[in-house]
Amino acid sequence: MEKDTLYRIWLAEALGAASRDYRVLLDSGLTPQDLYAADDAAVGAMEGIGARARMRLCDKSLDEAYRILQYCTEHDIDVLHVGLPGYPESLAAIDTPPVVLYCRGIMPNLNEKLAIAVVGTRNVSSYGMRTSYSLSYDLARAGAVVVSGMARGTDGIAACGAMEAGGSTVAVLGCGIDIVYPAEHRKLEEAVVKHGAVITEYAPGTGARSWQFPQRNRIISGLAQGTLVIEASAKSGSLLTAAAASEQGRRVFAVPANLDNPAAVGTNELLRDGATLVLTAEDVLSAFPKAAGISVQPNGSTRSTFSTAYLEKYGVKPSTDETDAASAATSVRVRLSSKAERDKGRQNPRPEIDHDDAPPPAVKPVTPEPDDLTEIEKQVLSAFPVDAAVTLDAVNLPGIGIGEIIAALTMLEIRGLISALPGGLYLRT
Repeated sequence: MEKDTLYRIWLAEALGAASRDYRVLLDSGLTPQDLYAADDAAVGAMEGIGARARMRLCDKSLDEAYRILQYCTEHDIDVLHVGLPGYPESLAAIDTPPVVLYCRGIMPNLNEKLAIAVVGTRNVSSYGMRTSYSLSYDLARAGAVVVSGMARGTDGIAACGAMEAGGSTVAVLGCGIDIVYPAEHRKLEEAVVKHGAVITEYAPGTGARSWQFPQRNRIISGLAQGTLVIEASAKSGSLLTAAAASEQGRRVFAVPANLDNPAAVGTNELLRDGATLVLTAEDVLSAFPKAAGISVQPNGSTRSTFSTAYLEKYGVKPSTDETDAASAATSVRVRLSSKAERDKGRQNPRPEIDHDDAPPPAVKPVTPEPDDLTEIEKQVLSAFPVDAAVTLDAVNLPGIGIGEIIAALTMLEIRGLISALPGGLYLRT
């Protein structure tokens, strides 16, 4: 099993996050071991995968995969993948399933439990705060697993509500499993580990970067049978999660809000466009009458008095000024105790942390083009936009073969003119 996991980590690193190539490879019946054993000619003959995937699959080094697996083994991090009991079938069914999931805690059996994603704005209003908490509380008490992204605002509050109800919750990170993002949710994350699981597709050591959060959203919706949006502005990342849920064939629910509240514009538009209106948890639960283990509570059964103490218990602030996942926020790297240290009986009640820089902006100043580039390198570099990350497949240069493009791209990466990003994306630097 460990050897199988090693090859799956290698494949995950080769393809990157949110890779559409993985579905093609998964449906072909080829195992990670088969792909690792395939020579360059066999990889080149594979149909339906992108040029970058072909290039990376020809790299047979297992060094990074060994390092990741060793870290996970030493720090009690489970590595879940398609075929293992902890990997939900609902997630395996989406177009871009994660090759692996790194997991702390115990992943609820989502093949047998109803899971509802609860998402919304980070700049949550007092109304949104109360609503996020009470609906999550009722959903969890009824037996549903509450899934969120552990972000500031709605996500963190939803997790608190689920845990206060004695239920299960899953938090999906947009960074490595050893990174707490945002930094002040360290206490919340440890609580979620005890009440469910914290998971991510990003390998340990992967910092929080702006482009990773939209990729993360498809996992939040993919784990759940339905996505409930509490408050969402017109450009909220929560709308991306709702869109992903719709594309995945899952139900979308929304809570109505004040028309004058900018944080509710997106939510009300979801309702206008066909999302199911939610006033109580029963409105969500009634959409899944055949869900196992669900016990619908009478309306008005939540705690009549909401207190911020229910949030502060888990280190969650009642309000925040953050409006975007890529805003200037800090993350911390937690020093998890190793297996050897635990075996010696060491205790680490206050983990040592290193403060990371805030996620950098997605677009950097463009480096001037050197004079000594070859003509093909100049054409490949010019084909990349200066303000967006694109896949290699988007680079179409008539008269230049894919092999020449890949060779030129490699040289451009070496010279720091092009950066490779997770998910098979490239950005001109």
